[in-house]
Parts: sequence; structure tokens; C-alpha cells
Amino acid sequence: MENKTGKYFKYAIGEIVLVVIGILIALSINNWNNDKKDKQAELKYLNQIRKSLEENNLILKERIVNDERTLKFGDQLYNHFKTKKELNDSIKRILVVLLNDQMISFNIAAFENLKNDGLSFISNDDLKFEIINIYDKELKYIQNIFANQFENYLSGVINPFFSDNFEFFSNEKYMSAEPNNYQDLLSNNKTTNIISMVNTMRSYAISNYSNTQKKINEIIIKLDKEIKTLNE
Repeated sequence: MENKTGKYFKYAIGEIVLVVIGILIALSINNWNNDKKDKQAELKYLNQIRKSLEENNLILKERIVNDERTLKFGDQLYNHFKTKKELNDSIKRILVVLLNDQMISFNIAAFENLKNDGLSFISNDDLKFEIINIYDKELKYIQNIFANQFENYLSGVINPFFSDNFEFFSNEKYMSAEPNNYQDLLSNNKTTNIISMVNTMRSYAISNYSNTQKKINEIIIKLDKEIKTLNE
């Protein structure tokens, strides 16, 4: 009787051990599946962020090219009025560039999706911080704060100045600004002050865009490294 009881006890223990082992294996497989899903999700977000940053880099590159050309015209305008040269058709056309705004729109959809789904998907904390910083600080400043500051100067100072002192003409090829009284513009320091301020703001914008580009390029390099590691 005692032998039978011992055998049943050992059998029960064995069954319990097998059940526990089965549960542990199932948990291990479940954890492995969850880890795999998390890694796939992380790869998806990292690739989306990388694509977004590439697009924003292109936007900045195009803006730098345009602003450098505009700044070159601005310098030409400043020198023209500062040295009180005679008015010509070229200057009439170039005057219009002072009215160009600094509005810019970045691709932030990938970052917004990541924030909505959870930044915890990014396992590399340093990379996560840099991604947050480039979108929530650098790109947001350029798109919202700086662009609005320039827009306020444009609407509050430049547009009224042009309305008071110029008539605009346009054809199929270009637009030009005709001064109401060119001699008054030459003798008024406000003309060169406005041109100088616009040039300064555009120069600052170009510098800001270039610095942001460098930061984006650095993040893209880190993204490539992280994506390669996750794919191994």
C-alpha cells in the first residue's frame, strides 16, 4: 500500500513538473513572439522617422538655396540704396523679394504617429531623445516661432512700408515695385533699415536651417546603425 502511494505521489509530482515546464515554455514562446512584434514595430517607426527626416532635409536644402538667392538680392538692394544709385528696372523687380515670407511646412506625420502609439517603442533612449528634440524643438521652432516672427515683421512693417511708398505692376514674366517718390526713399533711413533687417533675418534663417540639417544628418546616421542592429 505504501509503495503504491509513493508511486502515485511521484507520478503526481512528475505531472506537476511537466505542467510547469509546459507553462514556462509557453510563456517563453509568448515573450519571444511579443519581443519579435515589438522589434518589428520599432523597425517600422524608425524607418518612417528616417524617411520623414530625409524629406525634411530636402525641404531645408531647397529653402537654403532659395534664401541664399534672396539674400544676394537683398544685399544688392541695400548697397543700391545706401550708395543712392539711380533707379533701374532690375532694382524695381528685386524690391519685390523683400515681400517673400519665411513660411515653411515640415513632414511631422511619422513623429506624431510615434507619439500617439507610444515613444516607448524606441528602445534606444539616446536616439529617442534626439528624435524628440529634432521634431519638438528644432523643426517646431523653424516652422512656428521663427516663421511667425518674420510674418509679424512682414505684416507689421514691410507691407505697410510698401503700401505707402510703392505701386506694384506685374506681367507674365515678373512683378515689379515702382516707387511713388524715389528720392524720398533714398533720403529716408527707414528704407535701408528695413532692407538690413530683412537681410539679417534671412541670414539667421539660413544659419538655423544649416545647423538643423547637420543635426538631421547625424540622427539619420544613428538611425541607420540602429536599424542595422535590429535587423541582425
